[in-house]
Amino acid sequence: MKYPEIFETENLDLWFEKYLTKQAKSREWDLMVTEELPDVFSIPFFTQELCDKFVENVKDLQFNQSNRWGTPTNILSIERLNLQELTLNLITEFLYPIAQHYWVINGKKWENMNIDPQILKFQPQQELRLHHDFCSITMSCVLDEESKGGELMFEKYGTIKPVPGTFYIFPGQITHRYGMKRIKNKERYIFNIYGYAN
Repeated sequence: MKYPEIFETENLDLWFEKYLTKQAKSREWDLMVTEELPDVFSIPFFTQELCDKFVENVKDLQFNQSNRWGTPTNILSIERLNLQELTLNLITEFLYPIAQHYWVINGKKWENMNIDPQILKFQPQQELRLHHDFCSITMSCVLDEESKGGELMFEKYGTIKPVPGTFYIFPGQITHRYGMKRIKNKERYIFNIYGYAN
């Protein structure tokens, strides 16, 4: 592995300091979070260094292929990278508080969400059909900066050109049916987290 240091998470505070943006670390959600479309929130989250090194570390690993949403999708589980604890901390410390702040979701079922984090890899000329994720909250972040196209299209609300390192947070079902337009070149790597309220 070319950059094993990015997977060294024994000291989470140090990891956050090195690899999260100033916007995320500030926790000033009203200042740093943008509502791109109705109930689609974005925040610059990972540094470019982290994104670049992450892609270099995973691009040659074996992904499992699954036919999801009508599209052959390559999936790498977070467990294989031993990043379960880090991902849970990112959600509880940063991503869930954003959802709680804007949607005023309270209660144990929300605080103890089950999560399904995955790294997705799409090939050039692939797209993602319109679908619901059938989860409570979807959190999605493009990691690579070389692939072009692949805009997120929300059927009712419009289109977003995702920025690498930025998390997009939106309801995973009922209101936000979405897809991904065709990727024009290069492989696209996406860190997706699906949150399920118990």
